[in-house]
Amino acid sequence: MDNIQVVVDSTAGIDAKLLNRYNNLHIVPLKVNLAGVEYNENQLEVTELLETVEKNNEYPKTSQPAIGEFQALFQELSKTNNKIIVLCLAAGLSGTVQGAKTAANMVANKEIAVIDSTSTAIGLYKLVEFAMNSITQEKSFADIVIELEKRAQKTHTLLTPATLEFLHKGGRIGGAAKVFGTILQIKPVLSLQAGKIILLDKVRTRARSLQRMVQELNNYQNLEYIGVVHVKAEGEAKLLTEQVQKLYPQIPVSCTQAGAVVASHLGAGVIAIIFQEKTK
Repeated sequence: MDNIQVVVDSTAGIDAKLLNRYNNLHIVPLKVNLAGVEYNENQLEVTELLETVEKNNEYPKTSQPAIGEFQALFQELSKTNNKIIVLCLAAGLSGTVQGAKTAANMVANKEIAVIDSTSTAIGLYKLVEFAMNSITQEKSFADIVIELEKRAQKTHTLLTPATLEFLHKGGRIGGAAKVFGTILQIKPVLSLQAGKIILLDKVRTRARSLQRMVQELNNYQNLEYIGVVHVKAEGEAKLLTEQVQKLYPQIPVSCTQAGAVVASHLGAGVIAIIFQEKTK
């Protein structure tokens, strides 16, 4: 049986229940700089972040974990002949994957697999969940890594923000696009493809943007799970979850809130649908 440790970044939103269940699960936090104060993501509540933004009219900035933070953890875990699986949010959204790879190359342990989840939030959480279950079932390090990479490539993310302000302040859209979109009440429907956010469609109402995401699900078959993820939009998200569950009664559907990093880039009201096709 392989001795396997799992490292994941904080955007997965690992809950205390899962973390307490496994002593071989470790979290490396991304950072959020809010009003001049730097927080570990898992120490900052989304409500506090959004209230501070509204009060100070100063938008948060995020940063990936320091390479040294990964390196120190890898060195510590390697002392007892462990193999290490590292799961990170999409490389197109953050340098976290590359930072983990650089750190892995700085330690003697060569059995460190760094995997790009191609997603975040529930998409990343589900990969962690699969990894921990596979370790419990005594599957080999190599087999788990292969299956995680397959599952990551079969994970898809759709999202629609309620406001363009956070995307603009974060440099993801220009000022003209923000003003034009706001005046015309355009609601972009976005997709995360190859780790990068692309425009899937533009509609004129919030309701249409949510239904456009549901419509997109029709293009995929044999789904493993569907996750509705939101930031301070619990009512809408629950209604959407109920609708999706009725359309896909045989598929597990969950509803969760994203963390401070997602909130920093997309703001209150963003709703996403994250789902994975089965690999077998």
